[in-house]
Amino acid sequence: MLDDLWPPPPPITVRIREACRLTGIGRSKLYMLIGEGYIETVKVGSMTLVTMRSLEAFLLGGGRADPPSRPSIRSNREGWAEDALHRPPKF
Repeated sequence: MLDDLWPPPPPITVRIREACRLTGIGRSKLYMLIGEGYIETVKVGSMTLVTMRSLEAFLLGGGRADPPSRPSIRSNREGWAEDALHRPPKF
């Protein structure tokens, strides 16, 4: 049945190394984009798979694809992180 598919369908996900090779993005930069929510991943056991949909969206958007709306450690959602850095500790 699968032998009838020619050419074979494109992959839905790829491993980190293949995502780097396909896009030309370095490993560290790719992990940074994943951490910031620009690139979606799926964990299967210890294996990290990168979705081709998110890679294409990011690249076709000129590298400006919107990250999914989710809370982030880096976000200053309520102003607490920035305030904590600029005021003296309370005792």
